[in-house]
Amino acid sequence: MSVRLLSGNDRQHPRTRRIGYLMWRFPGTDAQQTGWLLDSSLGGTAFAWRGETAPPRDAVIETREEGDLARKPWRPSIVRHSRNVHDDLCVVGVEHIDCSRTKIVDKVE
Repeated sequence: MSVRLLSGNDRQHPRTRRIGYLMWRFPGTDAQQTGWLLDSSLGGTAFAWRGETAPPRDAVIETREEGDLARKPWRPSIVRHSRNVHDDLCVVGVEHIDCSRTKIVDKVE
């Protein structure tokens, strides 16, 4: 399955610097990873993550920000930026999937 946005994905909303954490995981898995919030907007979030393998660009991941961990469902997001900045430290930028602007397309293999 792939995700295609029906409109542009450049930063459409002002970003706010953040201090805190989030949890992220690949859909369908229970393994959760911890990331440190850098900034966010209505449309996306940037976070730092330390680990061996960062989520690749265009991957779909699920996120929960602090305070949402027990109350809200996982939020699907598309990785738009994933860059190793030092050893195992990565910066990841995601765009939150808004179902009103997104079409899910099944891949034919």
